[in-house]
Amino acid sequence: MIEERAILAALERIARMQDSIRSGMDICRDTGLVFLRVYYEQLPPNVARRLTELHAEDMAEIPRATSTEGTAQDRQRLGEKLASDAATAQVMRAMNVYRARLGYGPQEGGDGTEAAGGDM
Repeated sequence: MIEERAILAALERIARMQDSIRSGMDICRDTGLVFLRVYYEQLPPNVARRLTELHAEDMAEIPRATSTEGTAQDRQRLGEKLASDAATAQVMRAMNVYRARLGYGPQEGGDGTEAAGGDM
């Protein structure tokens, strides 16, 4: 049960960082990318593997992209991938799986549509 709470907490934080990345402000995007990676790394490998819209290769690229070596275009590209409608909806669905396991109700936009812009 404790592990499931930790997984849910990491997923909720990832969702918040995706919102930050999607805000359109460069500083929010850049900070969101850094912390999205931190929270992604808190997930057990079997959970992270199921988040197929969040590619490990993209996560590994974040430190370089957010350093002085990276460009605004690098960060924009990563942000568009890691906080895409599909990635955001997938994280929301995973959150709701863990919320249900813990006996909590679904998060608003639980099917991924509202949280991901209504396209799913």
